[in-house]
Amino acid sequence: MALLEGNGFGTPENMQTRLSYLAESMDILAARFAGYDMVYTPAPNAPGETYFPWYGRDDEEIMVCVFRGGRIEESFHRQDFFFFNYAWRGDYDTLSFQRDNLVTIREGELYLGQPFTGYALRGNLREEVTIVGVLIRKETFYESFMPMAAGTRLLDFFVDPLTNPSAEQFMVLHPDRDFPAAELLSFMICEYAHERPDSQDLLKSYALLLIMHAARQYDREHDVPEPKGECAKMLAHLERNVGQVSLAQLAAQFGYHPNYLSTLFKKELGRSFTELVLEQRMSRAAVLLRGTTSPIEIIALQLGYSNPSNFYKAFERYYGCTPREFRLRRSVDIAR
Repeated sequence: MALLEGNGFGTPENMQTRLSYLAESMDILAARFAGYDMVYTPAPNAPGETYFPWYGRDDEEIMVCVFRGGRIEESFHRQDFFFFNYAWRGDYDTLSFQRDNLVTIREGELYLGQPFTGYALRGNLREEVTIVGVLIRKETFYESFMPMAAGTRLLDFFVDPLTNPSAEQFMVLHPDRDFPAAELLSFMICEYAHERPDSQDLLKSYALLLIMHAARQYDREHDVPEPKGECAKMLAHLERNVGQVSLAQLAAQFGYHPNYLSTLFKKELGRSFTELVLEQRMSRAAVLLRGTTSPIEIIALQLGYSNPSNFYKAFERYYGCTPREFRLRRSVDIAR
């Protein structure tokens, strides 16, 4: 899918240079993709089926892949990461969720897959198709992107794999002019094809933009209204900034006196500000303990606990077990 003119590349000469650089970068990634050693491995939660573990380097958290071809015949499989597949040029079919669920992805559409989503590209096409895929380690998503995604309506889709080990949902979005999918992906393609020491950091920034635009697009396509009422807006703000905002800061943000805000929460929601913050912290703690291997002390800091022992005490009171016991139980459940 060609980039639109007037997208900030400057003069026609500069634009042509950028487009040539993009074409060169896509060629590099298409050749690289053909050489990946993607080994079908027995799927841990689906007996008799296969999956792809992370096939990037150990030091990679984000991968950008380019498939280019006229014939697609993948075996039905699952994978251990989030992925965003964009139909850059041409349409293609995919078996999704179930083996007999054939979905057509049109040029310019974006396909979102959870970790463990059943998937297989299929098609004997008249013309060559180009698919750009952004792959994100699930640990990276939950550690780095969860704070921003927490305030979106896509949260359930992102968190589902943690509460359901066999989760296999997918989503197709239709980016409009307010979602610059091709432009974002073009930057990611060029960066990944010509890696530098800080490329992964930059790719994570682009991936966050991709996630947030996908969340906005989901709202537009599903006509999801913005939170109504001050309490709803403030709760959304708390979700996005869990553990990082005080009652005084929240009151200043929305133009209230802290005492009034405290009374408002108790009246409208039946819970104090402290109780609401604790709920948000414990909910996020459960997600991070289930979905990442981050040290518990780091998780405590991410949730706003400067003293990890305070986090341990709060968690045990809330869940009736220690964070380590909680994480161990999750590991046992997955092994089963």
